[in-house]
Amino acid sequence: MPRIADLDLDVPTTLERLGIEICSERGDWVDTLCPFHEEGSPSFSVNLDHGGWVDRH
Repeated sequence: MPRIADLDLDVPTTLERLGIEICSERGDWVDTLCPFHEEGSPSFSVNLDHGGWVDRH
């Protein structure tokens, strides 16, 4: 079984398929509403290059 890091995933397409709407972009990073909890402002960031993410909530 391949490791996730070895898969060629298109991050924007993956976010779209998961129903995660991009709220803003900052270089290689995009901000979204956090998929893990209810909130009114974006606190979840995803790196479009390597797929890493940060939950700032």
